[in-house]
Amino acid sequence: MLAAMILLSLVAFFVIIAGTFTGMSSAAYWPVVILTPLIALPLAILLLLSLVVASIRRRSRDAPRRP
Repeated sequence: MLAAMILLSLVAFFVIIAGTFTGMSSAAYWPVVILTPLIALPLAILLLLSLVVASIRRRSRDAPRRP
């Protein structure tokens, strides 16, 4: 899911670049394309942080305790 969010954001960036180069029309999908990286990238960062926290908690729980 994390990789999909990042990939979706990158695709949206390139679509925005291509749309700007060719002249964006006033089609109904452009606001969605423009907002996609603004939502997906912060969500991907939150998912990455939660993955790191879960991994740290699992490793600390599985590590043997020192006396």
